[in-house]
Amino acid sequence: METMASNVRELRPKTGDSEKITINLGYVDLGHVDLLVQEGFYSNRTDFIRTAIRNQLDRHNDSVKRSVVRHKLELGLRRYSREDLEAVQAAGDRDHTVSPVNGDQVIAQSKAGAELQLTTTHGRSAGGISYTRTVRADASGRPILEQWVLHGAGHAWSGGSPAGSYTDPEGPDASREMLRFFLQASEASG
Repeated sequence: METMASNVRELRPKTGDSEKITINLGYVDLGHVDLLVQEGFYSNRTDFIRTAIRNQLDRHNDSVKRSVVRHKLELGLRRYSREDLEAVQAAGDRDHTVSPVNGDQVIAQSKAGAELQLTTTHGRSAGGISYTRTVRADASGRPILEQWVLHGAGHAWSGGSPAGSYTDPEGPDASREMLRFFLQASEASG
């Protein structure tokens, strides 16, 4: 006698592009779903739920599109516009926790092929940490991106309080420099 398991065929192979979810339905709602399945409107509960979800997504399609545009989502990852990334980036070139190359990559992605004027200055903080500050400005001279590389610094908040953890009070004051940058950018934009 053949077992039931040997007669079972998988109608639709499982794919990696789906995920299981658990939902809680009241008995009355579940009873209505079961009636629709029994009447042949849906092949099973899952078919009903999948159809309901797709219908809701279709119903809210315009809202979803606007949200995607607003967030500039790309492949499920948040993609920031150039305006979002008018940012200061500072990293120590001896940081073994967060690779200093991350800062270079943020800057490269942020400028996205824009023709920006480059100005590089070298300096030393009051505490003796040397740094390279690179500013990228638009044609009007307005700073768009600013990157600081702190030479010899590790993984710490530059200019932070000596009482704090993961701070380097000897470095340039990162908080002050970010505030300066954002205030300067907001004054330039109007």
